[in-house]
Amino acid sequence: MNKQRIIVLITAGVGVLSCLMPWAKVQVLFFSDSVSGLGVWTGWFAFLGFILAGIFAILGDDKTKSIEKDKTKFVTIGGAVALLFILLTMLIWSNSEGSQLMTFGLGMYLALLSSIALVAIPFVLKGNGDFEMPTKDSLSEDFNQMKDEIVEDVKDLKDEVEKKIDHKSDDKKTEE
Repeated sequence: MNKQRIIVLITAGVGVLSCLMPWAKVQVLFFSDSVSGLGVWTGWFAFLGFILAGIFAILGDDKTKSIEKDKTKFVTIGGAVALLFILLTMLIWSNSEGSQLMTFGLGMYLALLSSIALVAIPFVLKGNGDFEMPTKDSLSEDFNQMKDEIVEDVKDLKDEVEKKIDHKSDDKKTEE
């Protein structure tokens, strides 16, 4: 299996496992309690982001080659979804009443690191397994290409939906 795929799978796996670990711990005198990532709704979205990234890392016909360009955007999106909901959780908890009694757990930090890595891996880890720091121009080009592909996918989906709607309206007209 390609190094890039292996690293994405390991990173996504660490992210999934981090959602099972404590994300926060509250201790008041002799009472303490903790909550895992899957104990909060935002943790479920992070969990799904990690799963999405892992699935798209293993899709494709030839596992000895790097992740295909059309699939790397979904790895990045999965990592970005996880990152968004992890940051949202941290923000909500940090600004909540009693936040001074709470500490973030190891699971939260592992989830945060995993999500950041999943966003970065497609840009810094090339298909042959070499690390290469992207330049401003290459990042801009990659993001623009990703944006264009997403726009094209949405247009294709819109066209398919319109065809189905037209087909259904034609069926209704023939029934009348």
